[in-house]
Amino acid sequence: MQVLWFQDSKVGHINQVKSLLDSMILDIEFEVHVVRLDQEISASLLTSFNQDQLILLIGAGSKTYSKILALKKTLSRNFKTFAIAILKPSYKLKKFDLICAPAHDFNFFKPASNVLTFQGSICETSLLETQTNTGIIAIGGSSNHYKLDEKTLINEIVYILDIHPKYKFKIFNSRRTPVSLSQALKGAVIGLDNVIFIDVEDYKSKDFKPTLQTADIKFVTPDSSNLVFESLSSKGKTYLMQIEDPQYKRIFGSKKIRNVMNNLVSNKNVGTVSTFKKNGGVKVIQIQSPKEGLEPLAEAEKLSFKILNRIKNQL
Repeated sequence: MQVLWFQDSKVGHINQVKSLLDSMILDIEFEVHVVRLDQEISASLLTSFNQDQLILLIGAGSKTYSKILALKKTLSRNFKTFAIAILKPSYKLKKFDLICAPAHDFNFFKPASNVLTFQGSICETSLLETQTNTGIIAIGGSSNHYKLDEKTLINEIVYILDIHPKYKFKIFNSRRTPVSLSQALKGAVIGLDNVIFIDVEDYKSKDFKPTLQTADIKFVTPDSSNLVFESLSSKGKTYLMQIEDPQYKRIFGSKKIRNVMNNLVSNKNVGTVSTFKKNGGVKVIQIQSPKEGLEPLAEAEKLSFKILNRIKNQL
């Protein structure tokens, strides 16, 4: 099988497709050819393909979908093709052989027969054992789903560090983290022996993934579905930090991601760090733990199995 992987520039899209392909290749052999949106596919590459081979076209993100469908139309004259959209396109859904999208995109209607759903995000599954007394704090930023209140988040982080004196923490920010928040956090942890702050531009930021996969306790912000489900795809306990002022009431905007996070909390798949305002204006921070015995999610493996079965049945 030959795989043409159409890539946009979004890291979250690239990581989800990579996690899926990494799982699929454990069960079937194929070659991967990356197609960037500003590049043309070379004729020599296409002529090198065996006509008996299946050509799988795959990509995530709105800018990749039209490219996939256009090339599928051309290649189908001479090759067996199978087109997969990762995440839900906004148009021409029936033109794809398969669409793999989060279940929360179909809360109000039944998915079509060419749709496979997954929980949250497609992430690499890690079965690495956790390192005792280690913790990670991973920070996103403002988004369409949450209104970031820097003071609330900083107070919660200081509280987390204060009640876990025996733990060694690493704090990672992201490209969406406001500069003001990063600077405030650096100042807040100065002089503390149990924590280091690692900026996204620092070479040490490459330690983010192994740290997330092996930390005993993991405190993450809920604004990034990818971040939350990446944490849940490895061992250790995951906690969602409140990032909005306790007095803030959201009225407008999409609630899909918020509902996903609320369901994780309700089912105790994650713990929480919450800030409450009591009578008299006193703010109280409270931590609740997730339920015991949770295993890492394996959405990439589950999806890979279903996709390969669909391909076999359709060809």
